[in-house]
Amino acid sequence: NYEVVDIPADMVDKANEYREQLIETAVEQDDDLMMAYMDGEEPSLEDIKRCIRKGTRDLAFFPTYCGSAFKNKGIQLVLDAVVDFLPSPTEVDPQDLTDEETGEPTGEVATVSVDEPFRALAFKIMDDRFGALTFIRIYSGVLNKGDTILNSATGKTERIGRMVEMHADERTELTSAQAGDILAVVGMKNVQTGHTLCDPKHPCTLEPMIFPEPVISIAVKPKDKGANEKMSIAIGKLVAEDPSFQVETDEDSGETILKGMGELHLDIKVDILKRTYGVELEVGQPQVAYRETITTPVEDSYTHKKQSGGSG
Repeated sequence: NYEVVDIPADMVDKANEYREQLIETAVEQDDDLMMAYMDGEEPSLEDIKRCIRKGTRDLAFFPTYCGSAFKNKGIQLVLDAVVDFLPSPTEVDPQDLTDEETGEPTGEVATVSVDEPFRALAFKIMDDRFGALTFIRIYSGVLNKGDTILNSATGKTERIGRMVEMHADERTELTSAQAGDILAVVGMKNVQTGHTLCDPKHPCTLEPMIFPEPVISIAVKPKDKGANEKMSIAIGKLVAEDPSFQVETDEDSGETILKGMGELHLDIKVDILKRTYGVELEVGQPQVAYRETITTPVEDSYTHKKQSGGSG
C-alpha cells in the first residue's frame, strides 16, 4: 500500500521549474511536438511519456528517481516508470553473442524472434521450500516443457521439468514460453546467475553479466556455537542466489566476513538467515589484524659472542 501526498508548499515553485526543464528535454525527441511547445502549446501527459520512452530507448537520457525501499517511499513511481518508459524486448538492439572460449563478440546476435534457436540468460537463482528456482529471460526461440537445453558455461545439458510464471508468491504452471518471456524453471542443477542456456544444436554465449564489487562488510558468528555448519550451508545458498553478496574467512582472525552493497543489503541477508534458515547471528565489525613494522630508518650495533668449545 502507498499514499500520494501533495508537494510541500515551499517546494512547489522548484518542482514546477524542474518540470519545465523535463518537458523541454523530452520534446526534443519529437520535432513537431517541440515546435508546438515553442509556440506555447502544452504537450499532453501521453505525449510527454511517449517522448521520455523514446529518449530512454535511444539512450538520449536516463530517467532518475529518488526513493527508499526500506521505507517504501517512491517505489510505486519507479514501478510505474518501468512500465511507462522501459522498452519491450522487441524495441531494443539484440543481445550480442560471444565466443565460448575467448569471450569476444562473434558478430552474431540473439535476435528476438520465435524462429531463432533457443537462447536464454539465467539472471536470478532462488532457493525456497519447493526447491531451487532459476529465473531466466528468453532472448530468442521457444522453450517447451521436456526440452533438453545446454548450459554453455558448464557444457552440461539439462532437461526442463516444471516451468512457472511468478507473480509475488503465486505461481502459474507453463508448458511453453518464447522470446521476450521471463519465467522460472524448477529444479535446475549447476546453473548460476549469468549462465547462458541454449539449444544444444546451436551452442552460444550471451554477453556476461557484470556485478559491482561489495562496499561494506560485517563479521558474523552463530549465537549457538554448534551451528557453524548450518550457518555455512545457509550462507552458501544466499551467495549462489546473489552474486553481489560475498563471504570470506579472515586468514588471521578466522572470522566469517559477509560483504554486500550496503547496510540494508546485509541487514536483509542476516534477517533471511534468521527467518528462513533458523540461524541467529552475532554481528560485529571485522577485527583488524594489527602488525608491527619498521617505520623509520635507525642505526644500531650488536656484538655476537660465539663459543666453539671448552669451558669458556
